[in-house]
Amino acid sequence: MKHRCAIVTITDSQRETYQTAVEDFITQSEENTCLPTAVVNILDELAERRETPGLRVSEEEMLEYVDYDPLLGATTDFLPERLNPHLNSYNYEVKEDRSLSMSELNSIIEDELASYPIVEFDSRYFEWVDGYDADAGIYGRKQPHTVVPFAFNDETVLIFDPYEDFYLADPEVGTAPKEVPQPLFYEWWSGESAPRWSLCVEQMEQHTLDELEDSE
Repeated sequence: MKHRCAIVTITDSQRETYQTAVEDFITQSEENTCLPTAVVNILDELAERRETPGLRVSEEEMLEYVDYDPLLGATTDFLPERLNPHLNSYNYEVKEDRSLSMSELNSIIEDELASYPIVEFDSRYFEWVDGYDADAGIYGRKQPHTVVPFAFNDETVLIFDPYEDFYLADPEVGTAPKEVPQPLFYEWWSGESAPRWSLCVEQMEQHTLDELEDSE
């Protein structure tokens, strides 16, 4: 169950919800598979919470959905049209948004019928991670990075970063980031590639017979 965030404090209950969810989350196997890994994770969590196991998609399938290339990474350009036929049979669909406010992002986080959102940070995020040398990896080439926000207040944002294993492989990094300052979250999320972009999986809108007739 999701817990509502009052934008005042991140509660113990929200932290417990976060910890329970991320215990089953997978981490990315390659430096540039953050996007497909994040989508697999939010689908798994939604399938568990809504007791709809059919929503799950394998990592291998997701790599195809996001047009993954070992050199170029992944894209959401074709994700809705490729993933929606699978999701639609369970009355769900992919939803993408741009130029969201923090309040609008929080509405997605709070929505019991939707997955957690994923968002994209610009590469300045990696320069902030204590001890991590971004220039040694793919993010030194200024590629954006996908994370999952869980809750936030005016000071901090609770996130899951699928890059975790790569941080921990660096002897200079003691722990993977789980909280980031809210002002920096907003700054990185507002980066150049797709400002304040978000993707989630939500229930399809229900239409009455009268509404369908009116639209014809």
